Amino acid sequence: MKPVSVAKDAEFTLDGVDVKRSTNHINDLNPEVKLNLMSSSPDPVHISVRPDFDKGEEAIKNFVFTYNYYISKLNIATAYKDNTAILEELNFENDKEREDAEKKLGVYQGDMQLIQMKNSLFGLMTNPYEVGENRDKKLIFGDMGVSTNNSLSGYGNPALRRGYFQLDEKKLRAKLESSWDDVRDFFASRDGETVIPNDGLAVKMTDYLRPFSGRDGLISKRTVSYTHLRAHETRRHL
Repeated sequence: MKPVSVAKDAEFTLDGVDVKRSTNHINDLNPEVKLNLMSSSPDPVHISVRPDFDKGEEAIKNFVFTYNYYISKLNIATAYKDNTAILEELNFENDKEREDAEKKLGVYQGDMQLIQMKNSLFGLMTNPYEVGENRDKKLIFGDMGVSTNNSLSGYGNPALRRGYFQLDEKKLRAKLESSWDDVRDFFASRDGETVIPNDGLAVKMTDYLRPFSGRDGLISKRTVSYTHLRAHETRRHL
């Protein structure tokens, strides 16, 4: 009945402009910036807005790690059965994981559909993508320290020649801090808040992988086929 205080509109000045809002949650003053007013201040409050470079760096690291992980599975499945060099290039967490990989080595030896899948993914990873406010620049993964060596020559890291990628953390961080918007557009180009369809590495990779996922996708069918094959071999040995 007798409140200590009565709710009032938020009143403040931003860059010399007087602002009045009925809420403390302000999201209509700067694009992609939300202000949550927590308390009043007798002195000017200086606000600096910058991207979360740590989260961006961690997300790209996880992306590259995950890509390498699944490429290793494709390499193991499509390799020649006696090509144990592929296993030596990988870091297994334990003996069981290595034993499982040995059992799957060459199970789809020379399978052109899976080999084509690996080549297509590699192409997406190495393609240039348009970036910039006017989409007048192109960026490749190598510009941000994510590189590979798919040459068939005898030089360089043999593992990289199988389609894996390595990451230069210093170069990645420098690119994030100097060209954050370009790196963002590299993965998914935007027109304001809207992601542009079929443009950017993440968008194109998602579109490409969609037919391979789901119950009727290639991966599901290959998994069922492999399970039946292993069951048949087990019965034969018995």
